[in-house]
Amino acid sequence: MSILVSGVSTYWFTIESIDGIENAAISFIPEEYLSPLPFGATVAMLRKLGRVAGFQIDDSVAALIAETTSNMPFWARKACSYIHRNIPITQRPCQLTVNQVKPLLEAFVKEEGAAFSEVALRHLFKVHPELLEAVTKCSEGRSKIVPERLKRVLRRYGILSSHGETLSGNMISVAFQSISHSS
Repeated sequence: MSILVSGVSTYWFTIESIDGIENAAISFIPEEYLSPLPFGATVAMLRKLGRVAGFQIDDSVAALIAETTSNMPFWARKACSYIHRNIPITQRPCQLTVNQVKPLLEAFVKEEGAAFSEVALRHLFKVHPELLEAVTKCSEGRSKIVPERLKRVLRRYGILSSHGETLSGNMISVAFQSISHSS
């Protein structure tokens, strides 16, 4: 049996009950789907995708893509699609280099990626309004005054890096700048 659920905030798949009624949908969604991938899993996914497209992706290129996309699987795939569209098929198979991929990722963030992450951030702040102030403080280097429980939520959603207290990637940073300037 398969179930396709779309157009629903992931927030509702983390709540055990709604108005005192058990949220049955939560039993269908594994917790790991609501979070960014671990770095190693992102690298493995990117290498596999690259091989299918005729690209060899080494650790430095995979790390750059993973970091830019905050290890979010959908965003990483979209970034790879952008790279795929911008490297002619006639040049493949080939080894991707950081110098080749870096400007493509910067263009991806400007043209597509920031919009994806801005929608996600705006929705997160709508569902969890207390996180806007927490992200603001973290983006200003004042994460020490943010309660640890809020930082854990931000890490779980991929907003903060898993190994620190800074925004997790270029897509998140650019989107948050846009949100904070429009407020």
